[in-house]
Amino acid sequence: MIKDAGCDAVKFERPAPARAAAIVESGIPVMGHLGLTPQTATALGGFKAQARNMESARKLLTDALHLEAAGCLLWCSRPCPRRSDA
Repeated sequence: MIKDAGCDAVKFERPAPARAAAIVESGIPVMGHLGLTPQTATALGGFKAQARNMESARKLLTDALHLEAAGCLLWCSRPCPRRSDA
C-alpha cells in the first residue's frame, strides 16, 4: 500500500512506541505526530495548544523521545506555545 500510494512514510498519531517500533521493524518508515492531531482534537477539548504547562510539556517530550527510540524517522508536535508556564 505504501509503495502503491507513493508515500515515503506513514504518520503515526499516538504515543505508543511499541506499535511504532513494530511498524518500523516491518520496513515502513514512521513519522510520529504528537500533541494536537485532527483525529484527537475533540477528545483534547477542541483545537487548542497542547503542552501549556511544564508537566504536559515534559510528557510530550518524553513521548517524543520514546517514539525516537522506537525508530521513528522524525516527529512533529503542534500547536504548542513558545514557552510553558513554569
